[in-house]
Amino acid sequence: MLDSLIVTQVQDASNPDDNSNAYAVTSVSTREGFFVDTGATNSTTAQLILAYQQQVQSIIKPPQFVFLTHGHPDHAGGIALIQRTYSSTPIYVVSQQVAKETMQWIDFSCEHSIFSGAQCNLDYTSILRVLTSPQSQLSFSHPSIKLRAINDLVKGDSSYAGLLELTTPSGIPFLFTGDSIVIQSHLFVSNFFENQTPPDSDHALCE
Repeated sequence: MLDSLIVTQVQDASNPDDNSNAYAVTSVSTREGFFVDTGATNSTTAQLILAYQQQVQSIIKPPQFVFLTHGHPDHAGGIALIQRTYSSTPIYVVSQQVAKETMQWIDFSCEHSIFSGAQCNLDYTSILRVLTSPQSQLSFSHPSIKLRAINDLVKGDSSYAGLLELTTPSGIPFLFTGDSIVIQSHLFVSNFFENQTPPDSDHALCE
């Protein structure tokens, strides 16, 4: 806990050694919170929601927003469950490019049975919202918190992402990168969606 903030990375109980790409950020003082990314599976997302509910001490209070760093399936797989649980919570991306690639990855994941029917039977075009006024849209009820969205980090030839910077009241910075910087296997070549062929390995996707 830092400055009455709890930052929790949620990991799937079925694979505890694997990062889940899902964070809950909550305020101890105001009992409010938000999510950064949603994880890959409903199991991970259910754990994310449970951690949030325990921290805000409510099963009905919705997160103030979800910030989706990028659209890879291991980050966007929980959108459907979050929408079913908290239909009023907005899900933000930093640009139209990120929204477009998120839709491409969702279509790919559904076509290749990576996602379940419940994850696919959703109108993602109406759910994903592009940030236009980050200072007002990324509002978080915690004293003196600063949030800043960083736009369009280019990952490889074609993949776009956003970062979320959080600064606590005492000046401690957090940078939610969505593994944009450190994970080589998330640098994808530009013709991936043109080929529509599942890769044999991470190396097939790396520059």
